[in-house]
Amino acid sequence: LRLGRGRHADSAPLEAAARERGVPLDVLDVESEEARDLYARELVLVRPDYHIAWRGNSPPTAAGALVARVTGHG
Repeated sequence: LRLGRGRHADSAPLEAAARERGVPLDVLDVESEEARDLYARELVLVRPDYHIAWRGNSPPTAAGALVARVTGHG
């Protein structure tokens, strides 16, 4: 999830890391300040079982390691 009205944090590193590992990843822009306030971050990585695997205001410095960890390969 990319949260916040009119501004979107950079999700490109996470998208690239998922692509490299062959992990399907959909990016959903949520133009809602209420959602941004609820999650308290601008980027949220949600697993298919709706577990929040990670959240932050900017992409992780080691996106590949994060994707590996949340997919059970780290």
